[in-house]
Amino acid sequence: MKYLCLLICISVTCTAPVNENNPGAVDGLVELVDNVALKRDKLPTKEPKIVTILESGAQHKLDGSYSFHYRGADGSFREEIAVVKNPGTKQAYLEVSGAYSFIDVDGEEITVKYKADNRGFVPVGSNIPETISVSAKENSERPAPPTENFDEINDDEV
Repeated sequence: MKYLCLLICISVTCTAPVNENNPGAVDGLVELVDNVALKRDKLPTKEPKIVTILESGAQHKLDGSYSFHYRGADGSFREEIAVVKNPGTKQAYLEVSGAYSFIDVDGEEITVKYKADNRGFVPVGSNIPETISVSAKENSERPAPPTENFDEINDDEV
């Protein structure tokens, strides 16, 4: 994010129109960019925190279904279960559901629950705007798209 701000400041400086009546205006922008760069260099940086995994597990089945989970010492976790729907057919797909949690930069726990299947991905969480969650849920409740046998499509039909 810091580098994005710096890049924007530099872009503004380089594309700023020169006022021929006040040539010092560009110098002011250059000074502003220099000040931003100096402040960036003085910002404290945090070393990444190594989180101990307290518990983990995974299971994979021959049909393609699976499940896994882990829990970290900081309270973070992830768990996911995938089940094969319409097994043995050309319309087989995985129905996946799960959740994850992490601690954000402000020290708050963020938890997201999700479901994904042949109708789309539906996330629900405190950091996901409600309009996205509601829209995704509405889309997932629509009738399933028609199943087509793509092996039977002729090149003439395309």
